[in-house]
Amino acid sequence: MKRISSRRPGWFATLLVLTQLFALDSVHAEKIKVLTFNTWGVPLEVWDTWRYSAAMRAIEKLNPDFVVLDEVFSLKGKKDYQSYLYPYMANGPRMFPKLSSSGTRILSKYPFDSVASLVYQHCASSDCLSRKGAAIVTVTLPSGKSFNLAGTHLDSGGTDDLRSDQLRQLKIFTDYYADPKAPLLIAGDFNCGPASTTYQYALGQMQLKDTWTDTHPATDLGLTYDSYQNHYAHDYEIKTHDKMIVDRIDFMFHSGAITPISSQVIFNTEDSLYSDHYGILAEFEL
Repeated sequence: MKRISSRRPGWFATLLVLTQLFALDSVHAEKIKVLTFNTWGVPLEVWDTWRYSAAMRAIEKLNPDFVVLDEVFSLKGKKDYQSYLYPYMANGPRMFPKLSSSGTRILSKYPFDSVASLVYQHCASSDCLSRKGAAIVTVTLPSGKSFNLAGTHLDSGGTDDLRSDQLRQLKIFTDYYADPKAPLLIAGDFNCGPASTTYQYALGQMQLKDTWTDTHPATDLGLTYDSYQNHYAHDYEIKTHDKMIVDRIDFMFHSGAITPISSQVIFNTEDSLYSDHYGILAEFEL
């Protein structure tokens, strides 16, 4: 009878197996870029509506995989904020019975596995004219991995308690519609800063992580709204007699098996100013 050797594999065989496993993991690792931007697409067609098409061309040059837009209210904005680069589009709640839709729009290079929308139950002041809420999509990426992306726009009027309640509704919504095995990214205009209780609700009750703080030191504020430096914001506050704001009120929050690699504030220079808000562009690895 031939004796079968019981010797363990040599170091070369072990190294070969580890190399193959590492290569397999590298093949499955995937990077995506996501952009979020409040377009300031006011329904009355004022304040330089050429901004819409110019901003969309700028977005195309940046070439993110996904785009989350807010305040796509006007007919011109709805027409201009689409592109052949993004054949797949999901919108937030429609306007009826309000005067305007939610204005939230998600653009994607990849087809959606599922789409759902949410209408927030409560609102305050002029925000009650639109159907504020959220949209969520689930996408299967080229690697075969799934990814959940939600876009939202919280009320600018009212209190932090109101916005926290909207996040409570958003959590119930995403818990139900998101693929539980896939990472989740929530992006948009939250109309609150890092010092707010709404922000703390996102980190605490929703167990989300802030992409900006994960990729920047605490000294980098990442301002997305500046009533003094942004002439659109300054003009709006003067005409509406509203308070001046300097803060980071647009966010990307993430949870699950997704790692932020980088993030940057965009559209924040005089020659790239398309809104009263600045945008955020971030890269992630899944």
